[in-house]
Amino acid sequence: MKSIYKYIFSIGVLVGFSGCSDQLELLPEDQLSEATFWKTPADFKQAANNFYFYFPRPQDLTTVNAESDIETDEIRNDISSGINVIPTSDNRWGRAYERLRDINILLRQAGEYPNPEELNQYVGEAHFFRAYVNFDLFKVFGRYVIVNSVLDVDSPELMAGRNTREESANNIIEDLEAAIPLLPLESEIPGTDKGRVSSQSAQALLSRVALFEGTWQKFRGNTDRANALLDKAANAAEGVMEAGEHELFKGLGEESYRYLFVMNGPESNPGGLTKNDLKEHVIVAKYDQLIRKQGGNISHSMHSYHKSPTKKLLDMYLCEDGLPISMSPLYKDGNPNDPAIDAEFVNRDLRLQNSFRIPFHTYYPRAEETYYEPELGTNTLTGYNWIKFVSIEDIESGEEGFDSPILRYAEVLLNYAEAVFERDGMISDADLNRSINVVRDRVDMPALTNAFVTSNGLDMRTEIRRERTVELASEGQRLLDLKRWKTAEVEMPMDMMGVKITGTNFEDDPDAVYPGLKDGFLLFQDASTRHWEDKHYLDPLPQDQLNLNRNLEQNPGW
Repeated sequence: MKSIYKYIFSIGVLVGFSGCSDQLELLPEDQLSEATFWKTPADFKQAANNFYFYFPRPQDLTTVNAESDIETDEIRNDISSGINVIPTSDNRWGRAYERLRDINILLRQAGEYPNPEELNQYVGEAHFFRAYVNFDLFKVFGRYVIVNSVLDVDSPELMAGRNTREESANNIIEDLEAAIPLLPLESEIPGTDKGRVSSQSAQALLSRVALFEGTWQKFRGNTDRANALLDKAANAAEGVMEAGEHELFKGLGEESYRYLFVMNGPESNPGGLTKNDLKEHVIVAKYDQLIRKQGGNISHSMHSYHKSPTKKLLDMYLCEDGLPISMSPLYKDGNPNDPAIDAEFVNRDLRLQNSFRIPFHTYYPRAEETYYEPELGTNTLTGYNWIKFVSIEDIESGEEGFDSPILRYAEVLLNYAEAVFERDGMISDADLNRSINVVRDRVDMPALTNAFVTSNGLDMRTEIRRERTVELASEGQRLLDLKRWKTAEVEMPMDMMGVKITGTNFEDDPDAVYPGLKDGFLLFQDASTRHWEDKHYLDPLPQDQLNLNRNLEQNPGW
């Protein structure tokens, strides 16, 4: 297995160290550990610093959205279309085992340290990141080879088959449960170390992992296993909620949701707030315009043709009365002939106007006054554009410094509500009020109650899932959610639609470019060209790994 051989000979633990001498960098790993390093808690902290580079940047979080049903890319995405094939190689697999080696080296050295209690935080971080890396494997490939020690050339794991799905999931959960008591509370982390993971970080990730696997098992008929995991997910989320260390950001009123994602210095928002005013990020990748730039161009890509949300997503946002657009008397169909307003955005959940750019409104992306008029095929593929993750600052490309929200407190609340509902088959108004309704309150949406659902002929599961989709839109969760709910086979092979064309000024625009029409709306991709088979619920293992180790076995159907 090439990736695990790379794992053995990697000295990646050195990558990302600051202040290492040339002599240190040339020493082999065994000399490094025995002669020059791993002598003080500061050494372990320095080693753990490297793990934080495993977190994705904001542009990495948003890139995977084009693989789902709620966003397009400038080209039709193979995964979204269901036409992806077995890759020759896939760095997600090999990279994971390189990272696991670095983590396991720290844990091995900690086991030999004379005063282990001095290392609790960094051992906790190692367990957290081992779970994080393994979950990256698990959520896309399913089963993986468990490697919880530093391998040598004779280690049986080199040619081992993958562990069972249950063993793979349990391995992640056990690492997170080991991390929780070792990590500090968020409030105990000094300002100079903000961004390091806390016990709440481990609990939050545990809620995500257990909910993922709990619902995966439930919708594949394994009820007992599912309920145990859903109980674990609810308890982990509740642990974060009861700790009182995090809260939703509300400091900018109706615009709080928008600026949450681009908070930097005082110039980054109308209220002059800074990152210190945010307590919503439970797991976060920290960036800084001077010290650690993102190195990407997310503000440009999110408000250009590169990433265009679909009408399907827009239609999921409720009206102000809490009803879907198909039921609410407040809904007004869009009419781009009227430049004063775009009626689709009127009387809707505030998250819509804080996520989408409203046509014929003035915006200030990167400090440039822009009157946004959709130009089909030029600045948008569907007629819609994002404003989420778009900064108002005058920042050069690649120099953005806002943080990457790996897991927000809003997700913790949503995880709790879904886990309780799927475990019990119902959810009380009291539990709704401490979870989903906290999220809805930020955007002045009416509370979700059992009476409201019943009296309006709604479905509680649908509303819980809707809330998750709109709150976490473009944060990389949608396709994973469809997979664990086992609804991708229904949701993915649908038409990808955009704005209304017939009867609007788009119809007579000679410069408008779009693939087709259906029922008067822009048709970006017809359902007949989008496919989903059972095999797509798991990604295929790369062929080079299978050639090196036949015991891995390809995922079913590939």
